[in-house]
Amino acid sequence: MQSKQLRRSLAAFAIVAAQLPMTTHATPMAVCTSDGLCGSAQAMDAQHLAGVTGKFSLGGEVVGMNLQMASSWQAANGQNLNAKASLALALPGANDVAGPQASIQTQASVSEPISSSLPGTGLVSSGKGLNSIAGATQLVQVAGDNNGASNLTTIDVSPRAIALPGGANTPRAEAIAANGAKVTVDFANNGVALALNVPGAGSAQQRLNTLNANNILQSIQIAADRQQVMNQLQLQLQVRPQTAAVLAAEGFGQSLNMLRGR
Repeated sequence: MQSKQLRRSLAAFAIVAAQLPMTTHATPMAVCTSDGLCGSAQAMDAQHLAGVTGKFSLGGEVVGMNLQMASSWQAANGQNLNAKASLALALPGANDVAGPQASIQTQASVSEPISSSLPGTGLVSSGKGLNSIAGATQLVQVAGDNNGASNLTTIDVSPRAIALPGGANTPRAEAIAANGAKVTVDFANNGVALALNVPGAGSAQQRLNTLNANNILQSIQIAADRQQVMNQLQLQLQVRPQTAAVLAAEGFGQSLNMLRGR
């Protein structure tokens, strides 16, 4: 994949912004730092600032990405399902690399039950329609007693260097138990997906997709008792260190345009 394509993919992962239905009007003014570096900026009033939400990162400044995803399921019968996925990308300008570098790792494991399974509730749950939602979506549906479910997503944008692990790339992993419990991890179609399926107990999934809706999805659906389920997603974006001169020259107007998705 070419460097420009990688940058576009990174930018799609980086955008966590709100579409603001307002027009910004501000008067440019000169701004100087304590070091004597000057540039143009725009002062924003409280009305405009009150509508600004989310994080932004200049697309051209993103030079690396580290994605870590993990899903786990502890069933009442002692069965354990685990899925892990990691993606590390470094572009020229990150860690002194000469060209684009990438590392993809996947893991999938499932143990056999150590006791007879408890009957499920018989309820059917559905997450139909979640694939069309843009942005981050977290869903928990529980039908049963003494269950635990947790979805966690963290996004960090900083100049901190991305570590590229060694070893061969493994874009897919799968594990299946005798009772039909299944774990899959797959990097495909401009995204990554983790899925845990436990017959009679429910399912959990995580998905990060930049092909259609640019969405992050974490879903847990439990239809039994005494199940413990967790989804975790950590996304680190490495950006170029910003000098005072660059920050002064860019101004607040460009930052607000990024927040609007322009």
